[in-house]
Amino acid sequence: METETLYVTGTRLTQSRLSNVMAGSTLSSEQIKRRGYLDLGLALLRENPAVSIPDNAPVGGQNMYGTGQSFVSLLNLGSQRTLTLVDGMRMGGGASASIYGVGSGSQVDISAMPTSLVKTIDTRLGGAGAAYGADAVAGVVNYELDDHYKGVSLNAQGDWSQKLDNAAEKITFKAGRSFDHDRGGLVFDVEYRNQAGMLLRDRPDILSEGAVFYHRPTLGEKTAYTNVLGSGARMIQYSLTGIPTLRGNYGDFPVYGGVYGPTYAGLADAGIPSANGTPLVFSQNGQALVPYNSGTLLQGDNALGVDGDGVALRNYTQMRTPSEKINLTLLGHYDLTPHFHATWQAGTPEAARSTRAQWAC
Repeated sequence: METETLYVTGTRLTQSRLSNVMAGSTLSSEQIKRRGYLDLGLALLRENPAVSIPDNAPVGGQNMYGTGQSFVSLLNLGSQRTLTLVDGMRMGGGASASIYGVGSGSQVDISAMPTSLVKTIDTRLGGAGAAYGADAVAGVVNYELDDHYKGVSLNAQGDWSQKLDNAAEKITFKAGRSFDHDRGGLVFDVEYRNQAGMLLRDRPDILSEGAVFYHRPTLGEKTAYTNVLGSGARMIQYSLTGIPTLRGNYGDFPVYGGVYGPTYAGLADAGIPSANGTPLVFSQNGQALVPYNSGTLLQGDNALGVDGDGVALRNYTQMRTPSEKINLTLLGHYDLTPHFHATWQAGTPEAARSTRAQWAC
């Protein structure tokens, strides 16, 4: 028999705040599979317009200090205001510390969830705070897992960029069976994911040190503009090998920048001066001190210069966080009566993670 679905968009029936119909959307496993997503956070970010860039994400500016985690932020209210449910039950938070923090709250790293077991991702916006509390002010995201799967499945996928880098691969093995005349069932899943990662220096002409960006004019340059276009900007107060200093006060810089004009610019401030007054830095093997070239300094800028031996931070900024994860998951259910059901879940709570940091200064 054909099944007809009736959608009610408005009603005069009395409803409580806990049973209100809330706006939302549903992302199916078929869509995730067709688009080849390896990370559920990216799947939601690209498929659901209500999802904004969260505190931690594998792409964008939020990926630099978050150890490869994926949070969900609805309506741009913050990941601490988005509640994560798995089969209708709260999932414990797992936010790792970072140098800029990850925001207060109970954010959940959804990259730890097995993509091959997700049936649907149901999002409900607003109104959930009355039922779930302050961590659901923006809404609720419920991940429904397939604990009734039967059979054996082995899948592998890989992808890379148009320039044949940023490689990633995923291998999943899933097996499930029922017992006691289909009253109960068990599903076991193993999922391996590896993301190579990318730095801005992998796109040198448009993003890294060689890319053209605005900076202050160089010393001696005459222009009517506060900023000019140029490439090769570097942080003059840092060195890849290290700059020793004579003072340890907060705010002391090893090098006089362009703020001090051509008379002092490039000479040692808190750094150890060489014979001509420029600072000394450690050599590549760390066994000697060698002169430091701060490059061409900029007017009114104490941090940046053009070329020289400074650190081009853009070369070490991540475009995609590298990570390697293994998920082990066991799902089960048993129908004690037609109206009383028992379910259980077990697995690696945060996924066995090995994140390879590529950012340095």
